[in-house]
This record gives sequence, C-alpha cells and structure tokens, in this order.
Amino acid sequence: GGPGVHLCEVRLPSDALEYDNHFFLTLSVQEKEEVLIVSDATDQQRSGAYYLKTALNPFENEAGSLLPRIISSGDLSSARLAGVQKMFFIQVNRLSAEACDAVGQFLFHGGGLIYFLDGPADAENLDALEKITGPKSMPLRLARRNVATNVTAGAQQIVRGDFKSRYLHLFQGDTRQDLALLEFYDYYQAGATGAGGVLLEYGDESPAMASLHYGLGTMLLLNFSAGEFSSNLARQRIFPAWMQDLVKAIS
Repeated sequence: GGPGVHLCEVRLPSDALEYDNHFFLTLSVQEKEEVLIVSDATDQQRSGAYYLKTALNPFENEAGSLLPRIISSGDLSSARLAGVQKMFFIQVNRLSAEACDAVGQFLFHGGGLIYFLDGPADAENLDALEKITGPKSMPLRLARRNVATNVTAGAQQIVRGDFKSRYLHLFQGDTRQDLALLEFYDYYQAGATGAGGVLLEYGDESPAMASLHYGLGTMLLLNFSAGEFSSNLARQRIFPAWMQDLVKAIS
C-alpha cells in the first residue's frame, strides 16, 4: 500500500504453543525519507554536496523516495536531528562541542552517518567524536592530506576491499571493474588502528573506507571526496546507485 500507518496481521503454522501463532502489529510507512547532507562548502552549485544531493534523488520534482536536505554544520543540534535516521558529512568545517554531542546521540540511538573525509578539520573532528564513542574506537588515524597540487604519484586507486561487506555488495562479480574506474586526487594518508573495520584500501595502504559501530548506530568513513576536482567519482554511473545503496545498508 501507500504511505501511512498500516495494520499487519501475521499467522504462523500451528504448533504446540497456539498463543504465538497469530498476532497483529502496526507499520508506519513514510512517503519520503529525509536524508541530511551536512556541508560547509561555499559554492553549493559545484560542491560535492550538490553532486551527492543529485545522486540521492536524481528525479524531477524530487520524485524519488529519498529527500536530501543540505544544512551547515552550524545547524547541527539534537533538535534538528530528531526524526532523522541517515546523514552525510561532506566538506564540513570543525564541529562544535554541541554538534559532536548531537552526532554521538544520533549514532547511539541507531542513526547512520556517512562521513566523506574531505574537509579542513576532519582529523580534529574524528578526535572530538572519539571522545564520545570511546577511547581507541576510531578505525582511522589521519595524517597529511594529499591534494591535487602536491600528489606526485598520480591519482590513487582502490586495490583491495572486503567485498563481503553489505556496503560493497554492488561491486561483486563483473561490477568490480566499476570500482577500478575510480580515481582519487584528494585523500588523507591514514593508518588503520585495528578498531572497527577497513573496507577499502588504496595502493599506498591508506584505508579508503572504514566502519565504526557505536551503540545502535553506524558511521562509515570515506577517505575521499565527491567533489569534481577531487575525484572522478561523481562522473561515474555507479555513483548514484552506490550512494543510494549505502543509505539503505546503513540502517
């Protein structure tokens, strides 16, 4: 059926305990699911947030099931995150203590955060969030950030991955070659801490994607950008499908 509250009746085959063979429950079906895109990029029409918003709902008049909304990191608060279950960080500035607390509560109560590590203060932000998620809980330690002006070895590509992960199932089989087409010019040289899980890895052994579980929620760390000058990710046909799939998988 359509959106709204639905009454569901469940019947199971008869067994020795009749009491649990028949029951009712209600299901609330949303018409559209709001997904927050937190970004402090100044040029919204050419930023990674713009491409991400288009990828999440590429249909005319926002006809898709996802409803992406761009806000700044200064607008992050517990009140703004009420009712939101999925959120992206892309090109964010340094987070305030209030914003970090709101993100911690968001994750602990079952929220999903997909964090593109392409901002000027991501190392500080991860340190601040780790004070909330617990000591030595962050799967990555960020070092120097390589940008297009000082990368001498050319674009980085992904060489290894945990393709059994539900976040990467789009790249199983023949579609693995779509991942090989991706080139990244801006990324952090980083080291894995052993906490969480590393899902993708660059040729220089820097983690390209990692996951962290806190409470009932999950945070995915993407050590790359969707910006047009930082990678060719937004120009690939797999980009919208992958972003939409991540929103579903991070539930």
